Amino acid sequence: FPSHDKGSIDRFLRGLSEDDRKARERGEFVAVGGRVYRMFNDTDHVIDPVDIGKIRGWEWYVSFDHGYNNPTAILWHAVSPDNRVITFEEHYASEMTVDEHAKIFHETNKRFQRQPDYVVGDPAMHQRNGVTGTSIVQEYADQGIFIAEGNNDVLSGVNRIIQYLRVDKDIREPRWHITKNCPNLI
Repeated sequence: FPSHDKGSIDRFLRGLSEDDRKARERGEFVAVGGRVYRMFNDTDHVIDPVDIGKIRGWEWYVSFDHGYNNPTAILWHAVSPDNRVITFEEHYASEMTVDEHAKIFHETNKRFQRQPDYVVGDPAMHQRNGVTGTSIVQEYADQGIFIAEGNNDVLSGVNRIIQYLRVDKDIREPRWHITKNCPNLI
């Protein structure tokens, strides 16, 4: 890497898993298979459901990944002022229409007595249907759910999740937890 100084290369390599470091630093063959997030485990990352009152002042995000045959996944996340994340609710179901998912979304927010600060979704939801001329995002907008386009860069997404799953040396725990009532995400 002639354009990078040794310090930046070392910082980059320290942030990688052992297998990724072997492959990138030494060019060794590493068989990749199984889980993407191998450091994920129930002990460090899965917690009991949270008292909504304790996270009410945090920013709330909802993420959408729409499907019909493949399940639609809707996840509720709370982000603390010091950048800790708790995914605390999920809706995960196949063979339901947009209006059925939208009803569950609105009912869930009503139960929490809170609207999310941000709603993001898979960019593929913005594709328009050649017959109807509309998109899944437009169908949700018609139901009062306005979904911003998420970033679909897989590598940066995987790297970001790994950063959140690693045990942070300053706080001695990961920055992302998932509650037990989200079994499909777990």
